[in-house]
Amino acid sequence: MENMITKEKRIAFLMLPATMIEKFVARFLLVTVGLAVAVFVAASLAEITRYLLLPLFNVPETFHQSVLYNLLSMLSADGEQAYGGYAMNMSYQKWLGELCGWAFLVWLHSLYILGGSYWYKKPFFKTLGTLTLISILCSVLSVQIISWVGDDGMRSFAEWLEANFQWMTLNKLLSLGVAFFSAFTLFNWWLSYRLFTRSQVVKPKFRLL
Repeated sequence: MENMITKEKRIAFLMLPATMIEKFVARFLLVTVGLAVAVFVAASLAEITRYLLLPLFNVPETFHQSVLYNLLSMLSADGEQAYGGYAMNMSYQKWLGELCGWAFLVWLHSLYILGGSYWYKKPFFKTLGTLTLISILCSVLSVQIISWVGDDGMRSFAEWLEANFQWMTLNKLLSLGVAFFSAFTLFNWWLSYRLFTRSQVVKPKFRLL
Protein backbone atom coordinates (compact mmCIF):
# COMPACT_ATOMS: atom_id res chain seq x y z
CA MET A 1 0.00 0.00 0.00
CA GLU A 2 2.77 2.41 -0.94
CA ASN A 3 0.19 4.74 -2.50
CA MET A 4 -1.34 5.29 0.95
CA ILE A 5 1.80 6.38 2.83
CA THR A 6 0.82 10.02 3.18
CA LYS A 7 -2.51 11.70 3.85
CA GLU A 8 -2.57 13.21 0.35
CA LYS A 9 -1.93 9.84 -1.29
CA ARG A 10 -4.68 8.22 0.76
CA ILE A 11 -7.17 10.89 -0.29
CA ALA A 12 -6.24 10.47 -3.97
CA PHE A 13 -6.36 6.68 -3.86
CA LEU A 14 -9.56 6.34 -1.84
CA MET A 15 -11.32 8.87 -4.08
CA LEU A 16 -10.62 6.89 -7.26
CA PRO A 17 -13.85 5.93 -9.09
CA ALA A 18 -13.58 2.20 -8.35
CA THR A 19 -14.87 -0.19 -5.74
CA MET A 20 -12.71 -1.26 -2.81
CA ILE A 21 -12.43 -4.80 -4.17
CA GLU A 22 -11.20 -3.45 -7.53
CA LYS A 23 -8.58 -1.32 -5.82
CA PHE A 24 -7.45 -4.21 -3.65
CA VAL A 25 -7.25 -6.62 -6.59
CA ALA A 26 -5.18 -4.06 -8.49
CA ARG A 27 -2.68 -3.93 -5.60
CA PHE A 28 -2.84 -7.74 -5.36
CA LEU A 29 -1.83 -8.12 -9.00
CA LEU A 30 0.94 -5.57 -8.55
CA VAL A 31 2.62 -7.41 -5.66
CA THR A 32 2.15 -10.92 -7.12
CA VAL A 33 2.13 -11.01 -10.92
CA GLY A 34 3.84 -7.64 -11.23
CA LEU A 35 6.57 -8.61 -8.78
CA ALA A 36 7.21 -11.93 -10.55
CA VAL A 37 7.47 -10.20 -13.95
CA ALA A 38 9.78 -7.52 -12.55
CA VAL A 39 12.10 -10.10 -10.99
CA PHE A 40 12.22 -12.14 -14.21
CA VAL A 41 12.94 -9.06 -16.37
CA ALA A 42 15.64 -7.84 -13.96
CA ALA A 43 17.27 -11.28 -13.86
CA SER A 44 17.16 -11.50 -17.67
CA LEU A 45 18.79 -8.08 -18.05
CA ALA A 46 21.45 -9.06 -15.52
CA GLU A 47 22.12 -12.26 -17.51
CA ILE A 48 22.44 -10.32 -20.78
CA THR A 49 24.77 -7.80 -19.15
CA ARG A 50 26.93 -10.59 -17.75
CA TYR A 51 27.30 -12.20 -21.20
CA LEU A 52 28.22 -8.83 -22.73
CA LEU A 53 30.95 -8.29 -20.15
CA LEU A 54 32.37 -11.84 -20.16
CA PRO A 55 34.63 -11.31 -23.22
CA LEU A 56 36.38 -8.48 -21.37
CA PHE A 57 37.63 -10.81 -18.64
CA ASN A 58 39.66 -13.99 -18.64
CA VAL A 59 37.39 -16.18 -16.55
CA PRO A 60 37.02 -19.98 -16.33
CA GLU A 61 34.52 -21.77 -18.54
CA THR A 62 32.24 -22.26 -15.53
CA PHE A 63 31.33 -18.56 -15.60
CA HIS A 64 29.92 -18.96 -19.12
CA GLN A 65 27.06 -21.12 -17.87
CA SER A 66 23.58 -19.62 -17.63
CA VAL A 67 22.88 -18.41 -14.11
CA LEU A 68 19.25 -17.66 -14.93
CA TYR A 69 18.65 -21.25 -16.05
CA ASN A 70 20.17 -22.59 -12.84
CA LEU A 71 18.01 -20.24 -10.77
CA LEU A 72 14.85 -21.33 -12.57
CA SER A 73 15.76 -24.99 -12.17
CA MET A 74 16.11 -24.44 -8.41
CA LEU A 75 12.40 -23.55 -8.23
CA SER A 76 11.52 -27.22 -8.64
CA ALA A 77 14.16 -28.53 -6.26
CA ASP A 78 13.17 -30.07 -2.97
CA GLY A 79 14.64 -32.38 -0.39
CA GLU A 80 14.46 -35.40 -2.67
CA GLN A 81 17.47 -34.18 -4.66
CA ALA A 82 19.51 -34.02 -1.48
CA TYR A 83 18.18 -37.10 0.29
CA GLY A 84 17.20 -39.35 -2.61
CA GLY A 85 13.50 -39.24 -1.79
CA TYR A 86 13.93 -40.10 1.89
CA ALA A 87 13.68 -37.95 4.98
CA MET A 88 13.62 -39.21 8.54
CA ASN A 89 13.75 -42.74 7.02
CA MET A 90 10.36 -42.17 5.38
CA SER A 91 9.77 -42.00 1.64
CA TYR A 92 7.61 -39.23 0.21
CA GLN A 93 6.32 -38.00 -3.11
CA LYS A 94 8.44 -35.30 -4.72
CA TRP A 95 5.53 -33.23 -6.02
CA LEU A 96 3.98 -33.15 -2.56
CA GLY A 97 7.21 -31.86 -1.05
CA GLU A 98 7.42 -29.13 -3.70
CA LEU A 99 3.78 -28.20 -3.18
CA CYS A 100 4.32 -27.88 0.58
CA GLY A 101 7.39 -25.72 -0.01
CA TRP A 102 5.49 -23.40 -2.33
CA ALA A 103 2.55 -23.25 0.08
CA PHE A 104 4.95 -22.14 2.81
CA LEU A 105 6.47 -19.44 0.59
CA VAL A 106 3.04 -18.12 -0.44
CA TRP A 107 1.99 -18.08 3.22
CA LEU A 108 5.16 -16.17 4.14
CA HIS A 109 4.41 -13.70 1.33
CA SER A 110 0.89 -13.23 2.68
CA LEU A 111 2.34 -12.22 6.07
CA TYR A 112 4.13 -9.31 4.42
CA ILE A 113 0.95 -8.41 2.54
CA LEU A 114 -0.85 -8.33 5.88
CA GLY A 115 1.90 -6.15 7.37
CA GLY A 116 1.74 -3.83 4.36
CA SER A 117 -2.01 -3.46 4.82
CA TYR A 118 -1.60 -2.55 8.49
CA TRP A 119 1.53 -0.36 8.40
CA TYR A 120 1.79 2.21 5.63
CA LYS A 121 5.22 3.59 6.59
CA LYS A 122 8.19 1.20 6.35
CA PRO A 123 5.90 -1.87 6.32
CA PHE A 124 8.64 -4.29 5.23
CA PHE A 125 10.97 -3.53 8.12
CA LYS A 126 8.14 -3.43 10.66
CA THR A 127 6.79 -6.79 9.45
CA LEU A 128 10.28 -8.30 9.38
CA GLY A 129 10.97 -7.01 12.88
CA THR A 130 7.68 -8.38 14.19
CA LEU A 131 8.27 -11.82 12.66
CA THR A 132 11.84 -11.87 13.98
CA LEU A 133 10.65 -10.97 17.48
CA ILE A 134 7.96 -13.68 17.38
CA SER A 135 10.53 -16.23 16.20
CA ILE A 136 12.91 -15.32 19.03
CA LEU A 137 10.12 -15.54 21.63
CA CYS A 138 8.98 -18.92 20.30
CA SER A 139 12.56 -20.21 20.34
CA VAL A 140 13.11 -19.07 23.93
CA LEU A 141 9.77 -20.57 24.97
CA SER A 142 10.61 -23.88 23.27
CA VAL A 143 13.99 -24.05 25.02
CA GLN A 144 12.34 -23.35 28.37
CA ILE A 145 9.72 -26.04 27.81
CA ILE A 146 12.35 -28.61 26.80
CA SER A 147 14.54 -27.78 29.79
CA TRP A 148 11.50 -27.94 32.10
CA VAL A 149 10.35 -31.29 30.75
CA GLY A 150 13.86 -32.77 30.78
CA ASP A 151 15.33 -35.72 28.90
CA ASP A 152 13.01 -38.26 30.51
CA GLY A 153 9.95 -36.22 29.62
CA MET A 154 11.08 -35.76 26.00
CA ARG A 155 11.81 -39.49 25.73
CA SER A 156 8.37 -40.32 27.09
CA PHE A 157 6.77 -37.85 24.68
CA ALA A 158 8.66 -39.38 21.75
CA GLU A 159 7.55 -42.86 22.79
CA TRP A 160 3.94 -41.67 23.09
CA LEU A 161 4.08 -40.17 19.60
CA GLU A 162 5.54 -43.36 18.17
CA ALA A 163 2.88 -45.49 19.85
CA ASN A 164 -0.13 -43.35 18.91
CA PHE A 165 0.81 -41.95 15.52
CA GLN A 166 2.11 -44.99 13.67
CA TRP A 167 -0.43 -44.28 10.93
CA MET A 168 1.18 -40.92 10.22
CA THR A 169 3.41 -40.90 7.16
CA LEU A 170 5.54 -38.13 5.72
CA ASN A 171 3.12 -37.77 2.82
CA LYS A 172 0.29 -37.16 5.27
CA LEU A 173 2.40 -34.63 7.16
CA LEU A 174 3.16 -32.81 3.92
CA SER A 175 -0.54 -32.85 3.00
CA LEU A 176 -1.40 -31.36 6.39
CA GLY A 177 1.30 -28.74 5.82
CA VAL A 178 -0.21 -27.79 2.45
CA ALA A 179 -3.68 -27.52 3.99
CA PHE A 180 -2.39 -25.52 6.97
CA PHE A 181 -0.39 -22.98 4.99
CA SER A 182 -3.12 -22.64 2.34
CA ALA A 183 -5.79 -21.97 4.96
CA PHE A 184 -3.73 -19.34 6.75
CA THR A 185 -2.76 -17.75 3.44
CA LEU A 186 -6.44 -17.25 2.62
CA PHE A 187 -7.01 -15.93 6.13
CA ASN A 188 -4.15 -13.41 5.81
CA TRP A 189 -5.48 -12.17 2.49
CA TRP A 190 -9.00 -11.87 3.89
CA LEU A 191 -7.70 -9.96 6.89
CA SER A 192 -5.61 -7.73 4.61
CA TYR A 193 -8.72 -6.88 2.59
CA ARG A 194 -10.67 -6.22 5.77
CA LEU A 195 -7.99 -3.77 6.92
CA PHE A 196 -8.01 -2.13 3.51
CA THR A 197 -11.79 -1.64 3.48
CA ARG A 198 -11.53 0.11 6.86
CA SER A 199 -8.84 2.49 5.64
CA GLN A 200 -9.28 6.12 6.63
CA VAL A 201 -7.64 9.34 5.52
CA VAL A 202 -6.49 9.98 9.10
CA LYS A 203 -5.35 6.61 10.42
CA PRO A 204 -6.10 6.04 14.13
CA LYS A 205 -3.02 5.49 16.26
CA PHE A 206 -4.43 2.43 18.02
CA ARG A 207 -6.27 0.39 15.40
CA LEU A 208 -6.40 -3.39 15.38
CA LEU A 209 -9.10 -4.14 12.81
